[in-house]
Amino acid sequence: MAARGAGAADEHPDSRIRRCRVGGRLCALCDRISPRPQRSGLHRRSQCDCRVSLAGGPLRSHAWDDRRSGEPPRDRDRHTSQHTGLACRQGCDIDDTIVFGVGEDPVKLGLVANLARPGGNATGVNFFSAESVPKRLGLLRDLVPGAKRIAVIINPSNIATAEVTSKEVQKAAGAFGLQVQILNATGRDEIDAAFAAISRERAESLFVAPDGFFVSRRVQFATLAARNGIPAAYPSRLYAEVGGLMSYGADPADSFRQVGIYVGKILNGAKPADLPIMQTTKFEFVLNLQTAKAFGLDVPSGLLLAADEVIE
Repeated sequence: MAARGAGAADEHPDSRIRRCRVGGRLCALCDRISPRPQRSGLHRRSQCDCRVSLAGGPLRSHAWDDRRSGEPPRDRDRHTSQHTGLACRQGCDIDDTIVFGVGEDPVKLGLVANLARPGGNATGVNFFSAESVPKRLGLLRDLVPGAKRIAVIINPSNIATAEVTSKEVQKAAGAFGLQVQILNATGRDEIDAAFAAISRERAESLFVAPDGFFVSRRVQFATLAARNGIPAAYPSRLYAEVGGLMSYGADPADSFRQVGIYVGKILNGAKPADLPIMQTTKFEFVLNLQTAKAFGLDVPSGLLLAADEVIE
């Protein structure tokens, strides 16, 4: 995700924020990002016009200005072949300010010069998607100890995340003695095809890579996993909330709130070059006990105690 600031436009309640051509979680005024606008120096409005686009995912409106007539714009797919934050940086004007949230190292992505003093016109939050891979895979192994063959679904259009996830999963799987099957999916039909391949190849569990498009298809993932009897581990609680078995990763609400706080600081005069990259420290393990029972899994008491939330 990446928020692009500066420049004149009437598309956002704060005229200093305008929509990025490429995308990003833009609206720092929405409760989805900052439930306490006063913390970031922003003023609450009842509604605002914002667009959300995660890497490789759909560009859609979550809210709109009540001064405008008609219904909010319909969803429309917008697939990207590079990381959204990087694409935003390349697509923005030289004087634009970018506040991003990325799961990979922003220095390696070329977004900033270093973590302590980013330099340039960009700063943001790193929520460590890659670093959480071994932990999530370990939790899945503990939950399904008999599974030795694991399928991994990645979105190759989300190049940076796909490459890192594939590498880290195979490395962790080797340490756990697991066999890995990598499957690609960039659209709804390809997700269906991936699950067909999982069933055909008799994979015993599933690991879903972090990806914005996948988040938008989380109900499809949870439904297909249940239909095919495939215990799956997801990167976000959003999956577990719609019937996914389990998730482990950075708390998305906390990450977006951090982005919103930085947007507010910049709007109040701070320079992005002087704002160090924030690193998410809040990770959560969410377990859907109802789904576990449907799979016939005997959940160890240690996992129940370790879970930050158990959905019953």
